[in-house]
Amino acid sequence: MPSRIYRGKIPPSRLDHLLAHPYEIPLAIFGFLACLGVLVAELVPPISVSPTIDGLNGVIAWLVGALGIVGNVLVVKGLLDDGPDLMPGWQDERTGLALAGASWAIYAVSVALTFPGSVVSWAIAAVVACSHATRLRATFAEEEDVRDAVQRHGEAA
Repeated sequence: MPSRIYRGKIPPSRLDHLLAHPYEIPLAIFGFLACLGVLVAELVPPISVSPTIDGLNGVIAWLVGALGIVGNVLVVKGLLDDGPDLMPGWQDERTGLALAGASWAIYAVSVALTFPGSVVSWAIAAVVACSHATRLRATFAEEEDVRDAVQRHGEAA
């Protein structure tokens, strides 16, 4: 159906951004909340998020929490950017994906080493880390496509 092209509002509404990124934004929000939970559990010992997090070294838990909070905030900030220049949004998203992906990867490796039998815990974290890496790569492909389209058709494309 080539004649049915979705044309969002200029600038895009928040709903346009949410519809364009139905997985990335909820995953970043979940990642933010999970990492916040890790830090809260470190600060308030009676609070337990999960046995695998309780078993992590304190430095690792702080690293996972801090990288994840900053990274996921940047992912959402980048995805919701509606400025006329795409680069600031991509830069925020890319930085966020790298930080959040590192957080999930560190968590996956730490859990795999500490609780090798908790396959679901470390495998899901590894899949999310790989998903962030895939999305990071996709942002570079998107940039290349946009640059090619602008070069071929001019700024009005």
